[in-house]
Amino acid sequence: MTPKKPDKKAFTRSLDEFVEARDAAKFKEHGQLSREKQTALKALHQKEHEAIELAARIAKFEHPSLHAVVKLLESHPTLTRRQIAKALKIDLSVADEVLVDMEAAGYNVHSGTVSKQGGGKRPVVEHFYGPEWRIGVVSDTHVGNCHEMEHELGEAYEVFRREGIDRVYCPGNLLDGEKTYPGQEYEIHVMGAENVVANLARVWPRVPGVTTYHVASSSCHEGYYLKSAGLLIGKKIADTRPDMVYLGLDEADVAMHDGPARPILRIVHPGGGTSYADSYRPQKIVESYSGGEKPAALIVGHYHKGGYYNIRDVKVWQAECLETQTPFMRKRSIRAVLGFWIIEFRFTESGSLRRCRSEEFGYYMGRDGQVLKDWTVT
Repeated sequence: MTPKKPDKKAFTRSLDEFVEARDAAKFKEHGQLSREKQTALKALHQKEHEAIELAARIAKFEHPSLHAVVKLLESHPTLTRRQIAKALKIDLSVADEVLVDMEAAGYNVHSGTVSKQGGGKRPVVEHFYGPEWRIGVVSDTHVGNCHEMEHELGEAYEVFRREGIDRVYCPGNLLDGEKTYPGQEYEIHVMGAENVVANLARVWPRVPGVTTYHVASSSCHEGYYLKSAGLLIGKKIADTRPDMVYLGLDEADVAMHDGPARPILRIVHPGGGTSYADSYRPQKIVESYSGGEKPAALIVGHYHKGGYYNIRDVKVWQAECLETQTPFMRKRSIRAVLGFWIIEFRFTESGSLRRCRSEEFGYYMGRDGQVLKDWTVT
């Protein structure tokens, strides 16, 4: 039996159908991609239009010379109003307007000068609460570092709430900042001034009726933004969280009583590294004060140490920290004393400090790296 020959016409027809189907599929896919491209371009144009509108809105509230001054700060540690006027070829009155806008935006402006440096007169505030004071103290929380203790920070504020504490003092380093020491970039999980402030505002506990008063370092961690751009991160935090009141750079004095003795609580974030003995740095700080400059009480941050001392009749507390030991600290054999304080002051009618007592709430690290404590939140 002779095999049947294949039908060449049918084969050609099926091939033509395949090519036609392939071309139809390509045409359909091309049309779909074209529509998606048009949709994406339309969305992009809309976003660009929104960005232009937003820039115009921002321009209404910022002086056009502000960004020029920010650029000048890159090569100048300080700029006076006259230097700004001369560099930008503007009147002194316009330079004053620029400085007002810069201060409102969180830059370090004082006495007609914008600066990337700390210093200046120590701020004094009056917090008069009668013959008895009870405060909470937390310090060196370094929010933004992978070794932050967010849970324990919340726990501290829960203790304050249950104890009826309505004011908390923090001597600096609320956030970890950037470029403070080599390798820090591998320890932090948030960067950029706006981002670190937004992150801290989210993380820091919100307790109705409790106000946190804080200073900021001019030299380390949050001080990076001052040294690099003249920004006062403490002020930007306060603008974002009204319950977190910024007291100033490095140190601030709090008048605790309106009597003639006028006792002062000094909140300090000093410089320098830790010492061989925990009490050495606080001793040197108090020894540096002249007789009339001594406060009644002193709270010291920065060193991540804890303790109470009476030095030259000044009641001194090292504020401890709420950041576990970082690789940077471990390489330098610096231990972290973890915890927070509640401190009580009582005054005579004239305002002299009659008695004080403090309670420490400490944490310690377990063998497996877990954070432990020997007290409960009751």
